Amino acid sequence: AQKQIAKTVVGAMKQSREDPVIQANGCSTLSAIAKNNQESCQWILAAGGIDAVVVAMLHHPYNDEVMASGTEALESLGHNVSGDGQSDDAIDLVLSVFSAMYYNEGKGASQEKSCRLLAQLLFANKQNP
Repeated sequence: AQKQIAKTVVGAMKQSREDPVIQANGCSTLSAIAKNNQESCQWILAAGGIDAVVVAMLHHPYNDEVMASGTEALESLGHNVSGDGQSDDAIDLVLSVFSAMYYNEGKGASQEKSCRLLAQLLFANKQNP
């Protein structure tokens, strides 16, 4: 069921890029799905979830709800993305977090979450600093 939900949410986000309510709700839904487990994250990644979240944040940089839910979605994905710090998913996520940090400049809580996520992603494998 969560696989289909991920596809549906990402599809709705792509079709309604200019609607901040749909974007914020989509990011929140993806975040909730991503918190379940690593398999759920893979479904989100396969559906284009990282791109959908980043595009939402780029289209609505001044909407606090979109920015907060987007940052939360990236954080949730980051906690469950497997990898050695070199996988395409991990690299995409790191780049997305940098983008989120740029657009959340001056927002302390979002910056702090983003920094924690970057540290987790970049140092997930102690043998690959």
